[in-house]
Amino acid sequence: GELPDSLLTLERTLQIEQDLAKKQMQDAEIQGKSEEALGHRAKLLAKEEGMKQLVRKLEANYPKYYNFKYQNSTITTKEVQALLPNKETALISYYLWKGAAFAMLLTKEKVFLVRLPKYLHEMKPKVDSLRMSLSDYDGLKKNPELAYRQFTTHATELYDLLLAPVFDSLGTVQKELKHLIIVPDNILGQIPFEILLTDDVGPNQKPYADLAYLLKKYKVSYTYSVSLLAENYKNKSQTAPKEMLAFAASYGTELIKNTERGTRQSQLRKVLQALPAVKEEVAGLEKIFAGDFSYEENANEKNFVEKASKYKIIHLAMHGLLNEKFPLLSSLAFTENGDSLADNFLEAHEISHLNLNAQLVVLSACETGYGKFQQGEGVMSLARSFMYAGVPSLVVSMWQVNDASTSLIMQDFYQNLAKGMDKAEALQQAKLNYIAKAEGMAAHPAFWAPFIQLGDSRPISVALRSSGMSLWWLGLGLAVVVGAGATAMAMRKRNK
Repeated sequence: GELPDSLLTLERTLQIEQDLAKKQMQDAEIQGKSEEALGHRAKLLAKEEGMKQLVRKLEANYPKYYNFKYQNSTITTKEVQALLPNKETALISYYLWKGAAFAMLLTKEKVFLVRLPKYLHEMKPKVDSLRMSLSDYDGLKKNPELAYRQFTTHATELYDLLLAPVFDSLGTVQKELKHLIIVPDNILGQIPFEILLTDDVGPNQKPYADLAYLLKKYKVSYTYSVSLLAENYKNKSQTAPKEMLAFAASYGTELIKNTERGTRQSQLRKVLQALPAVKEEVAGLEKIFAGDFSYEENANEKNFVEKASKYKIIHLAMHGLLNEKFPLLSSLAFTENGDSLADNFLEAHEISHLNLNAQLVVLSACETGYGKFQQGEGVMSLARSFMYAGVPSLVVSMWQVNDASTSLIMQDFYQNLAKGMDKAEALQQAKLNYIAKAEGMAAHPAFWAPFIQLGDSRPISVALRSSGMSLWWLGLGLAVVVGAGATAMAMRKRNK
């Protein structure tokens, strides 16, 4: 947009200072320091005023850049249809209000607007209950029969509410579909659609592996908005010279004894439980794929920030901390190494200012795709921050994930990418492969469904370290872990 470097630097500096002032204000509010919070609020208002003045200057003197960066733009249905790669793909965008609920479905050639039979307040209890049945590992163990009824009832009801009316409008066109791109609205951003059941369960209890999941009929991907998906497809960040960057963080009191941190950071660090399987997860990737793999003390924030821009694929296996009240303070918890500058909590506002060239980021962490809903903004989450940083595609988790099943699904996911599958299909097939090998309760969606694919789902090349041993090694890992039994698997959950 012909913008001078000096103004580009000023714009970036003001954005960073604005986010920092907001973070400091929220930190003070959390700690009950009202006067300090007011001081930071005044600083924030000053930065916001400085940004407004800069934007007015850009509008007057650099209209090309202003129109690109600050003008709200809409996308037409024809432009959306042009984004869809083939007749096998459909985009379904939901709109929920108190008095009405709609789904707009677009295929390559057709557009449908469908009124849904229930409203927001009628859907919310069902969504809440279904999410609880997916994320409550203790409930699965203590009362498996109740957990089964709760899951199957609401997974069937929500399919009938959200998808059956849409598919009914398609008629014979539905038979062509293989890929659904979901644009969720409001509470619908809290559940993965692929666990919805397309058929009634019937009077007899079936094994979880035999249930009629949407996953078995369609590959499913997601986007926060249609406009954002268009930007993801336009993203040209494919210039990273190196292959995969993977981090496996570790946690323990011995790592923080000599570290001076703020009150909030210290409290967060103390409650982080060890994640023994993340090291195995990343070590498994290292045996198969070419790249840079960091463990324990090397898996720190400074190391990541210095390296991240150079890699095509980024895989982060660590705790993710969701702050629903202040989404900017949601963070990824790297290993504490006592660094005096980096606190090893990479927060959402810091992520959004990174200059990344990755084609894919995989956040193998707790609740990285789940966040606070804000009308007009969608779900404010760590995943969205990576998209602000220029990443067109992510794989993220919707709830606290299980160590063992995560490791297996991730290795299979990358293997599928290496075979040439697109990202949505690679994740779908990894989940289906896991279900086929899991036994009993281990096939419950709680173990395989938390991960979803966001944004650009097109194929991506993945460089294998050694093509000869990788499939054998993965098969052996699946046999060993699944054979260990569902009870052990259910108890090895990843806690925040």
